[in-house]
Amino acid sequence: MLAHLQSQLTHGKPDARLHGKIHLLRRLYERGYKRQHILDLFRFLDWILVLPEELEKQFQVELDHLEAERNMPYISHFERRAIERGLQQGLQQGRQEGRQEGRQEGRQEGRQEGESLILRRLLIRRFGALPAWVEQRLEQASPAELEQWVERVLDAKMIEEVFQPLA
Repeated sequence: MLAHLQSQLTHGKPDARLHGKIHLLRRLYERGYKRQHILDLFRFLDWILVLPEELEKQFQVELDHLEAERNMPYISHFERRAIERGLQQGLQQGRQEGRQEGRQEGRQEGRQEGESLILRRLLIRRFGALPAWVEQRLEQASPAELEQWVERVLDAKMIEEVFQPLA
């Protein structure tokens, strides 16, 4: 909770964030937590209180001093680098997955808009100007509805027949 509050208080203030992160780290050491607990909390602190690269270097120096003072290297240089690499890989993977999902959603939306546009054009060509209720149905239609309506438009004698409930 303190990390989250510190994050909110120091938003847009990198120097204050550095000092807040150091303060929270000191408190972890002072509380006498076990090594694994400190590692877990440190990972969380690193995730919540992200620092610009130049301040991250200052933080690393301060962390080394803290460990030397207490003669307890809870977080070795190797572990710090592994944590950083893990966070970076996780961010990259998350970005890639987000892009793929975005592309898929975009393709689906594009297909749906295209079907709706074609259906609209067919309806206008077949029945003339569209009433407001038809425009509304087209805007709210699911892909399955659009597909069935496109099939019905060629055989329907009246526009209402196109929009009968799905079978």
